[in-house]
Order: sequence, then C-alpha cells, then structure tokens
Amino acid sequence: IHAVSGDFAYEDVRQVVGSVRSLPSVPIMSVKIKSILRTESFSLKDVSMLISENPSICAKVLQVANSAFIVSSRNVTDLDDSVTRLGVDAISNVVAIAEIYSNIEGVPSAFVQETLQRGLKIAKLASSIAKSSDRNITMLAGILHNIGELILWQINPKGMEVYFEKRKHGQDNTELERQIFHVDNIQITSYLLHLWNFPYTVIECIILQNKIDKLIHYEFGGATAIYIAKMIINNLEVDEAIITHFGISEQLVQWRNIRE
Repeated sequence: IHAVSGDFAYEDVRQVVGSVRSLPSVPIMSVKIKSILRTESFSLKDVSMLISENPSICAKVLQVANSAFIVSSRNVTDLDDSVTRLGVDAISNVVAIAEIYSNIEGVPSAFVQETLQRGLKIAKLASSIAKSSDRNITMLAGILHNIGELILWQINPKGMEVYFEKRKHGQDNTELERQIFHVDNIQITSYLLHLWNFPYTVIECIILQNKIDKLIHYEFGGATAIYIAKMIINNLEVDEAIITHFGISEQLVQWRNIRE
C-alpha cells in the first residue's frame, strides 16, 4: 500500500478511524460463504439459506446484484435466482458489499443509499471499460471506491455540512477532505479494506483512482477505468495525459455512448 500511495499516512488514518465508535464490522457472512465455497460438497442453495437469515443483507444483495452484476432486462427478485446468476466468483464479494453497507451506523440512510448508488453506477461503467481479465476487480473496487465518505460523516457530522457546500461533484476533493477531517475518504477506504482482508488489487485501484501522474506509468487497468468512468458520469473531461498515454480518444466516444 505504501509503495503505491506514497503519501498514505497510515498512522494518522489509524488514529482518526480509531476514534469512530461504530465502524462497519468485518463482513462475517462473506467469510462464512467463502468457507462454504471451499468445501467439496458445497451448494449455492446453502449460500442462499445463509444470506436469507439476515433480511437486511438479503435486500442489499438483491439491490447490488441487480444494479451492477446481473445483465438482464428485468430485476431479479428471488434470492436463489440471484445467487445462481451471480455464480461462485461474484457471490462472496456481493455479500461483502451488502454487509458493509448494512452495517453503517450514525449516517443518514439517504446519504448511505446515494453513496451506494453512485458507486454502483461508476462500477458498472468502469467494468465495461476495463479489460475482461480486470472486470471483477474493477467492479468490486468501483462499488467500494467511495465508502470512506460515510466514515467522514461519522468522524465529523458538522464538518459534512461544510464539505457539501464546498465539494466539487465528480472531482478530486482530497485536499478539501483533509482540511476539514484531517484525512481523506480514499485513505479511509483503503485502510478499512486492508483491515477486512480485501485483495490488494482492489485496494490499489482505489488508491490510484485520482493519481494521473501514477496511472500513466501503469498498464490500462481497473484504477484507470474507474477514473474514466467517474469523469464520464459526471460530464467532466478526461485528463489529456490519460488520453494520449493510452491512445483512447476513439474509445472515449464509445464509452460516453454506453453511459448515455
């Protein structure tokens, strides 16, 4: 993490996050599902039964699956059907996302929902932009890329009022966040995902998503796809350095059409 981020103030983030009384807990159900999937005789029906024990998480699984992971002309409303369509590779990740968002406390539900919907929208476009080999990681990182904003609310609810007045939609608000909260949402997101044992490739996408100077030294991957998706969705111009380095001027037109 330190090698990628450069300015990732781990101790500062740990202290600030440690002051929050009700951090989302480790996604335990996701861990249980991974354990089930490692057994030779596992059944997706067993996974469905475990998820159905928690109605809140069950509802979130259906929402996340329908919004980003399942390509269908109709919403899937049956949990068994949803789990089957998601398949082995995606289900534990979808449950982890559902658990995290269900366990957020002390934050207005409207802001939690808005943050999730924004993440889902960016994830869906970013995963269609990414290479096929990067799509699952890009989808997961895209959905979780802004989870730290919810923790900023927990750190300083009054500071959020100032933040909402001054932030620039769709743009990098890192400096503003650090001025108000002494930490930024990307640092918080990366720190929490590290604590929860998410793959390093997901954390790397989140850390790099706004770092143009570093993205151009990597291959076209999930972080670049997430950056481009954010720019397109917010009707902002993609940095010329990204366009030139990756030679994507023609693809940008196609990607903007996907968004529309």
